Amino acid sequence: MCKGSLGYLYLDGVIFANTPLAEFQPTMHYVIVPLAIIIVGSYVIVSLFSSVYEMGVDTIFLCFLEDLERNDGSPEHPYYMSKELMAILGKKNAPEKTPKQSAEPGDH
Repeated sequence: MCKGSLGYLYLDGVIFANTPLAEFQPTMHYVIVPLAIIIVGSYVIVSLFSSVYEMGVDTIFLCFLEDLERNDGSPEHPYYMSKELMAILGKKNAPEKTPKQSAEPGDH
C-alpha cells in the first residue's frame, strides 16, 4: 500500500514539486518514432500469439489424421475423435460385444 501511494505521489509530482526536476518539461517533436515502435511491437506480439494458436490447430489436425489412419472403429481399435466429428465424417465406432449371459441363474 505504501509503495502504491509513493508511486502515485511521485507520478503526480508532489514529491519533487520544488526541485529543478519538476520544472523540466520534455517535448516531443516527432510522433512517428513512438508510433512506429508501438506498431512494430504490436505486430511482433500478435505474430507470437498467432503462431502459438496455429501450432495448436495443427496439432489437433494431426491427431485427427492419426486417429483416422491407425483406427478403424472396431472394438479393438475405436476412433478417439469427438462424436460431432464422427457425425460430420459419417464414421461410427462399432458397438462393443458383450458376453452372452446364461438364461439359467446357476450357470456362470
